Amino acid sequence: MVGSGQHINFWKDNWFGEPLVELMSIPKELYSSLLSSVPCFRKGSCWTIPTFMNRHFPKIIEKIAKTTIVGNLDRLVWQKTLDGTLSLKASYNEVMNYPIQLNLCKFIWSANIAPSKSFTTWRIMHKKMPKDDNLRKRGCAIVFICNLCNSHSEEEDHLFLHCRFASKLWDWINNVYSIKLNNSSLQSIFADCAKLKNKQVKEVLITCAINTLRTIWFCRNQNRFEGILLTFSQAIRRIKRDTSLAGNSSPASASATGFIFTDYTRNRLGMTNYHFRNL
Repeated sequence: MVGSGQHINFWKDNWFGEPLVELMSIPKELYSSLLSSVPCFRKGSCWTIPTFMNRHFPKIIEKIAKTTIVGNLDRLVWQKTLDGTLSLKASYNEVMNYPIQLNLCKFIWSANIAPSKSFTTWRIMHKKMPKDDNLRKRGCAIVFICNLCNSHSEEEDHLFLHCRFASKLWDWINNVYSIKLNNSSLQSIFADCAKLKNKQVKEVLITCAINTLRTIWFCRNQNRFEGILLTFSQAIRRIKRDTSLAGNSSPASASATGFIFTDYTRNRLGMTNYHFRNL
């Protein structure tokens, strides 16, 4: 919390919600020369901001102008508590809320999933797919556009997670399974899959997610290289087919008291021949 600001570095300390060096993307090589404290940019009760910041970072300047200096001692605050103090309880909660590090290998590579589909997911997670952004980094001069929505550049997260077409597919999965997958990242999707206690249903959901990623890539390639625009219904049929084939070979068992995988859900996935083995 800013008091007098004497002990707060204007550029590198987090007095603004986020360090200015990060907001302004200042190279790390210059950090050692940024020694000014907050009072260096104050004159009386007014801020005196460098001209280049006014030109290039008007939103930052607007926010700085609204920041008040109370004139007391500077102090460190913990942002996740109401009073700003870091108590033992707050420390414990922070440690216990750390995301679980998943062994994604065991989720992606499975005996009942075709290796080609697992390999596609593995490449997506390691950002090795030959998408526009990766090809441009390698010097290829190409049109930078998503072929599934034609309204955004083709980037990893957009194509597989946030594109209108992809979002619709993830919403369909949520509807079929009566769950809510967090599709902000692939890691969060598989983390939500891992939370299911029923092993067989978990396997089917993971398989469905992997087939969805593969289907998105297939639809993208069909549009780009063959000029064929596959519909949402066609994509769904492809996911149902692949998930049904994988599900029937699963050795896992389903508990009668676990996740309720109803006939309605089974039919929605096209898994009419999928038999659960109750424990």
